[in-house]
Amino acid sequence: MLARSRLFDFQVDIADRLSDYVQALLERLTSDAQKASKHPLTVVTINPEMIMAAERQPWLKTFLCEASLVLPDGAGVVWALRRAGVWVNRMPGIEFSALLLAEAARQQLSVALIGASAEVNQKAVQALTARYSGLRVVYAHSGFFTDATDEEAVANACANHHPQLVFVALGVPRQEAWMHRYARLFNPQTAFIGVGGSFDVWAGVVRRAPQLMCALNLEWLWRLLSQPFRIRRAGPPLAAFVWRVLTKSS
Repeated sequence: MLARSRLFDFQVDIADRLSDYVQALLERLTSDAQKASKHPLTVVTINPEMIMAAERQPWLKTFLCEASLVLPDGAGVVWALRRAGVWVNRMPGIEFSALLLAEAARQQLSVALIGASAEVNQKAVQALTARYSGLRVVYAHSGFFTDATDEEAVANACANHHPQLVFVALGVPRQEAWMHRYARLFNPQTAFIGVGGSFDVWAGVVRRAPQLMCALNLEWLWRLLSQPFRIRRAGPPLAAFVWRVLTKSS
């Protein structure tokens, strides 16, 4: 059972377990209401960087506000919600996706993977199909396109394979832009999941933070330490997010 809470202008879905989100998504995917809908489902794993980017880009803000399912992924989001009196645990998008892929293999749902380099994409497909016996990956393509025409051709090719779950790993906000731009090509009984750099982890190219750091909501620190270039990109929006939370709460 999911509840919804508000953080600034955004809705965040609250649940006790990651499996609750997976169950909710799959129930909506096959519901009569979704069969009658004109729009596929979208899953967002929201974090402070995404929220602050949305303040500068109206289309992204609309996309996040209209998302079918919003998981509190970022540690800053969890901190802000708890400060507002909403008890919530961090729900990492990569772990949600792993549970969803396991269920997709069990239920024989068709899957597509869009993003990363061609080599990483291929390695991710190989790793996932080895890990989840019976997983049906019906389409896979890198996140590199020669131009807008090529990008749309890839989206059309993906849609023509009728995937039920589309995992998009283009980074924020490119992956949201891709979903926003091309969802119209897909059957309404499709769910799009933005997964950031998850393909790199699944492919074994990038190592995820140690379990203890994940448990302490310090995965963000691990990423900054292992990829220092992120500090320049993530630092300013994170500081702006913290300032907004503190001034809003005071």
